[in-house]
Amino acid sequence: MFIENCNFGFRRNLLGLKPVGLSIALLSAIILGSRLYGEFADHRMVSPAMVTAAGLNVLFVVLWLFVFRPQWVKVPADAYAERLLESLDTLK
Repeated sequence: MFIENCNFGFRRNLLGLKPVGLSIALLSAIILGSRLYGEFADHRMVSPAMVTAAGLNVLFVVLWLFVFRPQWVKVPADAYAERLLESLDTLK
């Protein structure tokens, strides 16, 4: 039951933070993208850390948009509810 509760809580919190997380990831991706464009336009060496950060921000934008949805939270919520009801049956 503890694992189901942790999974449900984690997913619920990610869904609840979606507006903040999406806006931060999107803003960061735009800023890093413009900096990368400037580096490429000036033919300067691009830092691998900047490319990695930009890629991670794009990944998080995709995750916030297409993965962290109410249906994604429903699966562990149902599992947690089932374990909770099972624990009530064992108290007899």
